[in-house]
Amino acid sequence: MNQKVDWAPVFDADRRPVERAEFAALNNVGAQLNAYGLHAHDVLTFEPGTTVDNIQIAKQAPRREGQRPTLLVACLINGAKTWINPMFFLRNKRENNRNAPIYPEWAKLGDAAGVVTQLIKQGGITAGEDVMVPMAAFEQDGSAKYVPKVDEAGNKIVKEDGSYELVRDTTDRPYPSLPNPVIG
Repeated sequence: MNQKVDWAPVFDADRRPVERAEFAALNNVGAQLNAYGLHAHDVLTFEPGTTVDNIQIAKQAPRREGQRPTLLVACLINGAKTWINPMFFLRNKRENNRNAPIYPEWAKLGDAAGVVTQLIKQGGITAGEDVMVPMAAFEQDGSAKYVPKVDEAGNKIVKEDGSYELVRDTTDRPYPSLPNPVIG
């Protein structure tokens, strides 16, 4: 069931309580999985007159104990009231244990507060076409997925004990291209 927090319903609120939060809660928020991102050609804007002082922010309980809560910022996507998780802009890809930002210019803004401040300042953003981003693959239980390593000829590499040498598996996931922040 969804729960409305003076703006729009928040998904999964019946299992993960949602409450209002202050803008300062966005400071130094670490990267986390988010369901409130953008898709190709989405147009993210804000209600007229929105500032960092009056933006509505919701704080949703984490999916699992020990994780951080999800912070959602009220916005309009394609004209409809919804939420954006500012961590979408700071999301890191995890390809073969590398941890590079998908949107490096947005990541340079430092944290979720920097992203939201910039989005409000420039009036929003329009997403472009999807691009495929190699991300770490996971098993159904959430554990890392490993596959046999192959040589240049495509043969699986066998270790001295007869088992395969394993490497982290990756999968390509679509993310929209985004214009860089308009600084200045």
